[in-house]
Amino acid sequence: MLASELATASRTWSQGPSDLRIRWPRGEILNSARNRRVEFNAERGQPPSRRAYQTMTRLRTLALLIVVAHWIVAIWHLFLAASVLPAPNNSVSWLAVVLLTLLHGGVSIALWKISDKLAGLVSIILFLAALSADLYEHFLHASGNNVFMVAPGDWTAWFNASVFILLVLEILGCSLGVLSLGGRTRKHSTPEPNSNLPKQGHTSLYSSQFNALMQTKS
Repeated sequence: MLASELATASRTWSQGPSDLRIRWPRGEILNSARNRRVEFNAERGQPPSRRAYQTMTRLRTLALLIVVAHWIVAIWHLFLAASVLPAPNNSVSWLAVVLLTLLHGGVSIALWKISDKLAGLVSIILFLAALSADLYEHFLHASGNNVFMVAPGDWTAWFNASVFILLVLEILGCSLGVLSLGGRTRKHSTPEPNSNLPKQGHTSLYSSQFNALMQTKS
């Protein structure tokens, strides 16, 4: 039954009145124009949600790189501090090395696993705490760690450089955390722009065949 109706519909399109012969190419032109418009928009750029997802992924990757760089410079800073400080503070605390490693490792895992906004919050907490400690220890507190009071020596310039590198990394980490808090989470789904096009084409085809069958029966 369905095959005979489809055959009747195709004969109607090829042999029917002129107004029926015009409808199918007209719908086909509209669908092809719609397809070309969507393809043109896709060539111009990706959907906003996909661009937001990629932006958040880049921010997350940069935050992870900053955490790793901060860990390396912090360990280096401990050895430099042991070189410039007088006794009994002229030795590296391996407990501090282990704690720094565990802290940065845990933060790295958290940044990769949790959502973007929580990752931004973790970044802000970590780098803001480190920034406050560095500002107090190396600029405000009167001690041998103060960059203005450190004893001159062969490693003094390197010690001061490590302090400023840590400050730059911590400011960058706080900035990325703020950007992540203001962005969209990566859990949002990405809509597909072409998902409705096949349905529209099938709907136009079925409606055209139905109109042809009604014209034939009448």
